[in-house]
Amino acid sequence: MNTQHMPYRITGVCLLVGCLIIYDPHATTLVQRLAIPALMALGAWGLVQNLAAVALGVRVLAGIHSNIDNDQFGRLAAGSV
Repeated sequence: MNTQHMPYRITGVCLLVGCLIIYDPHATTLVQRLAIPALMALGAWGLVQNLAAVALGVRVLAGIHSNIDNDQFGRLAAGSV
């Protein structure tokens, strides 16, 4: 097992856990709606050390949480602009 990147992985886990504890999906402040998910993505990158995996996870979560009938980005993603 390669332990060269272990400090980054441990930091990523701690960052993810900390963000999950303070995250509120129904929050209205900019910090809660933008900065916390961005820190989660940074923690996930630190954990897996693969940007493509983090991007795929973000895309899947965005697709799950989008309202495709009333969301401009959802319609764009579905190809029905």
